[in-house]
Amino acid sequence: MIVDKLKSNQTVSIDNDSIIELIGSCKEHEVFKLLLEKKRDHLESVDLVGKSISMGSVFALDIFLKYYDQLEEEELKNQNGLQDNKKAYNKLQMDKQSYNTCMMKTALLNYDLVVAEYLITNRAPLVPKNIKKLTDWKGLFNLYYKQDLNLFFDFIVKKMNVKIEDIVQVTFSAS
Repeated sequence: MIVDKLKSNQTVSIDNDSIIELIGSCKEHEVFKLLLEKKRDHLESVDLVGKSISMGSVFALDIFLKYYDQLEEEELKNQNGLQDNKKAYNKLQMDKQSYNTCMMKTALLNYDLVVAEYLITNRAPLVPKNIKKLTDWKGLFNLYYKQDLNLFFDFIVKKMNVKIEDIVQVTFSAS
């Protein structure tokens, strides 16, 4: 029904609650595509990527990340010579790595290893796999201790390819 309304440019009322509901429950790619095309300003009143991560919606996260990556590529093409300007290009890559690190941190803080695994699989090599880059995440060990520390360590060691020695070093250097 919403697809038909969007296609025919009928009025569709969108508020933050409906956007959040959509992120949590919608599994139709076309709905997101049309909303991004026709109602992007309304949608972006919510942090779409952040909300997708905090709600554990890999489906919505994938759509939004691909959409923003496409916009970034188009912007790069429109900015003559950005790739030739190494300094600007390197800054863009560092910003992207910082953003991906932030997404990973949010996923782990929400105990969502499914989203974290999606980020490792789909945002690599920009997701840091070196525990030393995650030293500001020491509190995660305490958070997961209350949940399922074994599952967390299994994820860190097997999925992120972090050596146990590095985890021990980072953990004890916090004291």
